Amino acid sequence: MKEFFHKISFISFFILLTFLLFINNLSIFAKEELREFSEKESIQPDLKNLIIRTSTGKRLKFPATTKVLIAGDTMFNWMVREKIQAKGYSSPFEEWFLIFESADLKFLNLETPILSNEIEGTKEKSFVFFAEEADLKLLELLKLDGVFLGNNHAMDFEKEGLQNTIRLLESKSIQAFGAGLNENLAYEPRMFNAKNTNLLIYSISEVGPREHFARGNKAGVAYFYESKLGSLVKKSKSKNGQQISLLSLHWGWEYNPEPTIGQKRSAHKMIDAGFDLIIGHHPHVPQGIEIYKGKPILYSLGNFIFGSKNNYLNHNIVVMLHFKENKLAVMEIIPAFGKFQEKDYDYHPLDPRPADDFLKEYAVLCKKLGTNLVIRGGRGYVFLDKTMMRRE
Repeated sequence: MKEFFHKISFISFFILLTFLLFINNLSIFAKEELREFSEKESIQPDLKNLIIRTSTGKRLKFPATTKVLIAGDTMFNWMVREKIQAKGYSSPFEEWFLIFESADLKFLNLETPILSNEIEGTKEKSFVFFAEEADLKLLELLKLDGVFLGNNHAMDFEKEGLQNTIRLLESKSIQAFGAGLNENLAYEPRMFNAKNTNLLIYSISEVGPREHFARGNKAGVAYFYESKLGSLVKKSKSKNGQQISLLSLHWGWEYNPEPTIGQKRSAHKMIDAGFDLIIGHHPHVPQGIEIYKGKPILYSLGNFIFGSKNNYLNHNIVVMLHFKENKLAVMEIIPAFGKFQEKDYDYHPLDPRPADDFLKEYAVLCKKLGTNLVIRGGRGYVFLDKTMMRRE
């Protein structure tokens, strides 16, 4: 009997020892796994060197070029305001900051006045936009060099609203042009220099109430008078030919994916007059790219940050222009998330694979205008300088 209990005690001791060893090993394993997880969490990828590869290949890089980024319609009302109130100024837009930072010059179409006090809005319009002084924080985070005011909302709060907008922007070293306190100021272009590239930009609108266009000493937006623009660009070319003359043009039909015959005719006239590049907006959807006499016309960027849940909206585009001194070499198309009616309102560069799918659709619009869009790793490319094309 004594021998039986001795055996039982030995077996119990062995089981207990085995259990303790198991628990100890489990603890060591857990600690090791936790340490490994912690190390992985602490390693942040260098997004600047990240190579994006999809079935279309890898994203192309042009390290030696002067980079100019232009984004489309931007305002702060409707769902934009709700997102900012919920998450602050940085988190809803933070994926754009690195892309903007990579550009030498950065611009967007600011389709809203910025108000610092209570000002009465226009009575002639169905939709009146406004931004608050605090919204300047986002424009600063994007490190903008300038904004286009040549659009149909810059005068939503009349002359006082325009004055306020220009004053607040320029206090943050953001140039505002395309509207002014008189006709001469409204049409005055701005010169920007980066590396060896000189860029002269005009901001003009073809849409909006007649009362909101600048005339003589009356404040307002610069209207798209073709003869006036042709004369202005010819005069600037005769003074200094070593520059790129860019026309930012607010025009076209809303939600129409293709430019009208009249737009094409006007764009060709502007190129013939001396403009080197035309970038359009207002339709709230992207339109294709045409190359006319070697000069590109991007008919519409669509929206950038715009609080609409309209079911017509698809994705939008931001364009990165790559210059070799004063010659445009490559247009890089960056797809922007835009199907806001399908999920929580968000703003980000489209992920590479869905970007490829969208770009294949956008390439059809470009092809209709005779332009070949090269798709690589979630980006689209139009090569003006064929030597910039690379094989994988």
